[in-house]
Amino acid sequence: MHSKRIRVAFVDDNALARQALANRLNIYTSIQVVGEAENGTAALQLAHDLQPDIFLVDVNMPGLNGLELTRRLSQELPNVGVVILTVKEMLEPEDVFDCGARGFLLKYDLISELEPALLAVSKGQRYLSKRLQNEQNNGAKKSCNLTEAIDALAMEDRKFLKQLLTGKSVRESSAALGISAARGAILRQRIMDCLGVRSMGSLIRMGVEQRNGISERLPSYMLDEH
Repeated sequence: MHSKRIRVAFVDDNALARQALANRLNIYTSIQVVGEAENGTAALQLAHDLQPDIFLVDVNMPGLNGLELTRRLSQELPNVGVVILTVKEMLEPEDVFDCGARGFLLKYDLISELEPALLAVSKGQRYLSKRLQNEQNNGAKKSCNLTEAIDALAMEDRKFLKQLLTGKSVRESSAALGISAARGAILRQRIMDCLGVRSMGSLIRMGVEQRNGISERLPSYMLDEH
């Protein structure tokens, strides 16, 4: 048990969301709310001034967004544990943790998981929303079928995916294939939908790992030079 309450600050650009989060945090006797901010820039200054134990960070904010803020906090204040909050499931947990976050929580799970997440992070543990854990487990079960899913893509989609796996942007990949960037954006989304991924980051990471001999989850023809 903690001998003192966990000092928590948070940032969200929506005033109603900030009030709702403050109300939720104030329920817990293990938590002490020490500050709040309405944008990423103000949050960074607040973190330096207060150095809370944990900073809850909304992802979608104008200016300094949640992921950029998390990178800055992890570099400048490594003792402050960052927990990312979002209402969307468009981010891969690996991308969130790679930014330096120690927790990743979906906003509609706050009632059941906020306090456990804060307690875990305060102990130096990593916390991932149970809903996202289940998705990861389901994704692992389906990973053996990834080659089949890529094989089933249309030829145009496979060519575009191969460009993306080299690290090219949508615009660069489109230019390499002689199509418009708008068409490339459509192909990228279609590929993600067909393969059941929320971002290209996980696929690109697989490509890097496979080239480095760490794993082999993608068809070899997607990574060859031809």
